[in-house]
Amino acid sequence: MHSSLTRQGALRAPGVLFALLLAIVPAKRAAEVLLSAEGITVALIVVVAVVVLIKMLAGTAPGDAEFTMKVFSVPSGTPTSDLFLGIIFGLLSFAGFEAASTLGEETNDPQRDIPRAILGTAIFGGIYFTVVTAIEMMAFGTDDKGVADFIASPALMGDLGTSYIGAWVGHLITLGACISAFACCLACVVGASRLLFAITRDLAPGHPLGRTGTNATPARAAVVVCSTVFLIGLICAVFLGAEPFDTFLWSGTIGTLILLVAYVLATIGCIKLLFVDRRMAVPMWEVVIPLAALVMLGYTMWRNVIPYPEDNPARWFPVVAFGWVLLVAVVMIASEKMVKELGLKPRARIVDQVIVGSEPVIMLTGPVPATEKILKRTGMTMKDIDLVEINEAFAPVILAWAKEHNPDLDRVNVNGGAIALGHPIGASGARVLTTLLYALRRHGGRYGVASLCIGGGMGTAMVVERIA
Repeated sequence: MHSSLTRQGALRAPGVLFALLLAIVPAKRAAEVLLSAEGITVALIVVVAVVVLIKMLAGTAPGDAEFTMKVFSVPSGTPTSDLFLGIIFGLLSFAGFEAASTLGEETNDPQRDIPRAILGTAIFGGIYFTVVTAIEMMAFGTDDKGVADFIASPALMGDLGTSYIGAWVGHLITLGACISAFACCLACVVGASRLLFAITRDLAPGHPLGRTGTNATPARAAVVVCSTVFLIGLICAVFLGAEPFDTFLWSGTIGTLILLVAYVLATIGCIKLLFVDRRMAVPMWEVVIPLAALVMLGYTMWRNVIPYPEDNPARWFPVVAFGWVLLVAVVMIASEKMVKELGLKPRARIVDQVIVGSEPVIMLTGPVPATEKILKRTGMTMKDIDLVEINEAFAPVILAWAKEHNPDLDRVNVNGGAIALGHPIGASGARVLTTLLYALRRHGGRYGVASLCIGGGMGTAMVVERIA
C-alpha cells in the first residue's frame, strides 16, 4: 500500500507542477507547446490511418481486414436505446470545447477568435474522429471478434501502428496519447484558474486570488487549483484505494454530470434571454433549437443516472455531482441574502458589452463602430438610449462619434467629458461608467451607453440598464 501511494505521488507531482508552470506563463506560450506536441501526434495518427486504409484497399492488410462501409450502418435488431446511447457518447465527445471562453481576457479579439476556435475545433474534430474511428473499426473487423478486440484494445491506433508498420510507431502514438492526456489536465487547470480569478476579482476586489502575477496571468488561482487537484488525487488514493485511472474515471464521470446540468441551465437561460425577455432580435421559431437541446440533454442525463448504479463507488457519482450543484446554488442564494442583509442594492444591470477593432493610426474613432455594434446586438437605437458617456480622451473623439450617430447632444456627457472631469490612466472605464450610472439616476433615465477608444486601435461600448 505504501509503495503504491509513493509511486502514485511520484507520478502525479511532476505532472501537476508542469501543468502549474504552463498555466502561469502567458496562454500563447503554453498553447504553442501543446499544439506542437499534439500536432505531431495527430499527423502521425493520420499517416498510420492512411497506411492502414491503403493496405485494406490493396488487400494486403493483416488478418484479411478489408475496406467496408458497414461501419456506418446500424445492425438490424439494435435497440433504439443503444443507438441513442451512441449519440450521447458523440455529444459528450465535444463537451467542454466552450472552455476556450475562459481565455477571453488573454485574447486579442475574443468575440471573433474564441467562436472561431470552438467552431474550428468542432469541425476538425468531427471529421478527424469520424474518419479515424471508421478506419480503426474496419482494421479490427466488423464481426463479433473484431468488435471485441476493438473494445479490449488499450490504444487503438497504437496497436494498429504496431501491426501495420512497426512497434516504434505504436510507442510514439502511445507517447502522444500521454501528452494529449496531459493537455486535458492543463486545459482543466487553465480554465479553472481563470474562472476562480474572475469570480474572486468581481466578488472580492483586492483579494489575492483576484490578482494577476508578473506574467499577467492568475498565478495564485492556478496554485490553488493545482493544489486542489493533487489533494483530490491523494484523498482518492489514501481513503478509497484508487489507482490513477480510477481517479480519472471517477472525476470524469462526476464532472460530466455537472457539465450536463450546466448545459441545461445555460439553455434555459438562453430561452429566457432570447425568447421571453426578447433581449435580441431572434425569430421566435428558432426556439425549437434550444428546446430540442433540452430534450437531448434531459435524455442524456437520464441515461447516465438510470438505472441507478448500485455498486461502489459508482453509486456515489450522482450524489457527489448533484450535491455539488446544490451547494453552488445554496451559495448563490446565500450571497444574494447576504447582500440584502447588508442593505446593498444593485444600481444597474449590464445589458451587453462589445470590443471592436479600429484603425490603429486614427484609433480615436473606436467608439463609432463599438456603439454601432452594441446597438445592433441589443436591437436598440439611439432613441432608446437616455444618456451617453463617450470618453473624451481628445476633443475629436466625441465629434467624430456624434457625426456618425447623430445623437441628441443634450444627452451626451451631461456632466462634461474627460477634458472637464479628468482622464485617469488605467481607470477611464471606471470613471466613465460611474459617471453614467449616477447621471442616469439623477436624470431618471433607464438605458445608458458608455464607450471608449483604446490605444492601439480598439474600441469598446457597454449598454447598462438602471434598476435603482
